[in-house]
Amino acid sequence: PPLVVRDVSLGTAQFGTDRGTTQMSAWLFSVNGVSGAFAYPALDSTAYWSGGMVRDASTSSGTVTADGSGIEWHFIGGPAVEGSCHTDYVAAIAESDAAVAIAVAPDSSRSCGGASSAVGYLRAVTVALRKPLGGRVLLDEKGRVAVACPPGTTIQMGRWPAC
Repeated sequence: PPLVVRDVSLGTAQFGTDRGTTQMSAWLFSVNGVSGAFAYPALDSTAYWSGGMVRDASTSSGTVTADGSGIEWHFIGGPAVEGSCHTDYVAAIAESDAAVAIAVAPDSSRSCGGASSAVGYLRAVTVALRKPLGGRVLLDEKGRVAVACPPGTTIQMGRWPAC
């Protein structure tokens, strides 16, 4: 059945962002039959990457290096164990004033040629940035927003935000 909104007010609420959880302005909707309020960010659509049209978040994430000059990019990939059928990866990066995009691919010259396992392994590659990430959005190869974790953060894959 449809929900009946009995009140709307401007307040604040906690929201997940690409830099962790933050408190921001929100529209708070009180609904009949529900305790508490539903929160929706009270931001102009231009404050969102892609005008608020991001449908899903990347499963990859990055940790900014201690000096801010690079990103350790975390992703799920093939095994890294030398001596067995392992996979090495190479990364490509594209930077603009608004965003940094990272794509990772298996290095065909250094990987085994056999069938791959269905098991995924937490992997990482480090890429150098032309300038610190700062307020730029971090994206994966499909243009999805990825989490940018502060230096020294433990990555928790499968969770958004991942740090």
